[in-house]
Amino acid sequence: MNESEYLKKLKVFEGFADHMYLDSKGYVTIGVGIMLASSDVAKSSGITFTNRETSKAATPDEIATDFDSVKQSPKVMFPPGKYEKFTKTVCEWRTG
Repeated sequence: MNESEYLKKLKVFEGFADHMYLDSKGYVTIGVGIMLASSDVAKSSGITFTNRETSKAATPDEIATDFDSVKQSPKVMFPPGKYEKFTKTVCEWRTG
């Protein structure tokens, strides 16, 4: 199995979201199971976040606010899309 095939299977198993969400263990996650251990990690991850409302690059404060909002949200499980209401930022995510 090549990387592209693996990522497709991972999307089915793990889910995919262009915004932060809680995974099955309660960790803030984005994309295809990429855990963000803290708001500092989210801000320095190299992931490009955009403010969904303004279409401008998200500020570090907006990224931290989304992280905190998702971290403190009720654990609603899957699909990850249920967490979109707790966020204002999205990331540009490319897979093979």
